[in-house]
Amino acid sequence: MGQIHPFCAKRSNLKKLFCYLPFRGPIKQAIYTMKYRFSYDIANELAELVYERIKMETSFKGKSILLAPVPIYPAKRRKRGFNQSEEVGKRLARKMGWKFIPNLILKTKNTQSQTTLTRQERKKNVSGTFELNKKYKNLKKYQIVIFDDVYTSGATVSEIAGVLKKEGFKNIWGMVVAR
Repeated sequence: MGQIHPFCAKRSNLKKLFCYLPFRGPIKQAIYTMKYRFSYDIANELAELVYERIKMETSFKGKSILLAPVPIYPAKRRKRGFNQSEEVGKRLARKMGWKFIPNLILKTKNTQSQTTLTRQERKKNVSGTFELNKKYKNLKKYQIVIFDDVYTSGATVSEIAGVLKKEGFKNIWGMVVAR
């Protein structure tokens, strides 16, 4: 948890990656229920579980941290009524005392669901679909934490980190509820 092999860091655009829970059993069921049965109240429980694991993590001590959730396409958000990564992320950021900007990154293209795609298909699927919200381009002093619910291939988090790097952000970490 927290370290990325140098070769993988170059490939993923992240300095560190934090994964807190195993994506199986009740955690998998909770995430699926939240996403596909539209039960965003589960976000409280997931944020609490991550918080209990993260609160003693020394990597976050004394840093100006900005948590940015992985966005979903606006039409998908309207249909679902919420973004699951945003719901968990805002609760976690509040508990940790971090800055939270839900629209730091914008998803500009609708993409196919990643759930049935291979690693290569996932990477291609998300390529070119994100951009920095220009009103936040001057927040480079922050340690950026890209937050998502599940890490499978890393394609989404890596794509977003690449966008931030191109915009001049240097300190970019990934954090997910489960892997």
